Amino acid sequence: MSDHRPPEGHPVLRGLGLWAVAAGVVVLAAAAFVLSYPGIHAVALHAGVSRPLARIYPVIFDAMLVIACAAVLSLRGAGLLSRCYAWLSLLVLLAAAAGADTLHSVNVKLPHREAAATAAIIPWALLLIGFGLLLAMLRHARLRRAAAAARGAERSRAEPPAPAPAMAALPPGTAAQADRSEAPKQGSPLELPPASDEADQADQADEADQVILAAPLVPQPRAEEPRETAPFHRMWSTPTPPDDEG
Repeated sequence: MSDHRPPEGHPVLRGLGLWAVAAGVVVLAAAAFVLSYPGIHAVALHAGVSRPLARIYPVIFDAMLVIACAAVLSLRGAGLLSRCYAWLSLLVLLAAAAGADTLHSVNVKLPHREAAATAAIIPWALLLIGFGLLLAMLRHARLRRAAAAARGAERSRAEPPAPAPAMAALPPGTAAQADRSEAPKQGSPLELPPASDEADQADQADEADQVILAAPLVPQPRAEEPRETAPFHRMWSTPTPPDDEG
């Protein structure tokens, strides 16, 4: 059985179709917000909420619907619990808005006590649902970053290290011969390269001095000093003249 897939459309056409659907959803949401405003406002008035504050209830319902839709889109790759929570929040909000609009359309009045209690609980319940969706979105974003970092680390470990540059193979014995030829011969005088300027001459003189100082000192035989002999004085006899008598 051949796995034949239909050819995909042009990327530009797919992008235009996505933008068209998104624009249509935005227009439908705006129309639903406008049409549901009278029903939610009337239910809030029937619950005993003042007229200025009753105008806020449709607004908070609409804002919560936007948050729920954004959470459903953001948590598509999250866990099952997070996705179920986002979809359940969206369905509950849609059901509440549609129920309030239905009650207003058929002119059905709720008991005043239950309606007042519902109007007092709704703002805090919406805040709790919105905060829960925010936490789920933040957790999903953190898990995505951690997973991306782990994949990057595994990819870096899986990649082999860069090979070292290959060196030309030398025939056996060539390296040893080269080392012996480069090594200075014992007993040969130190040959210094010709100096190009005064600085090179000074450096070469310093190197020569260091080589001379480093060479082992061989004691030289001490030459015998000539012994000093006492000067030879020849004794001469000098005749003594006779004494004159008288």
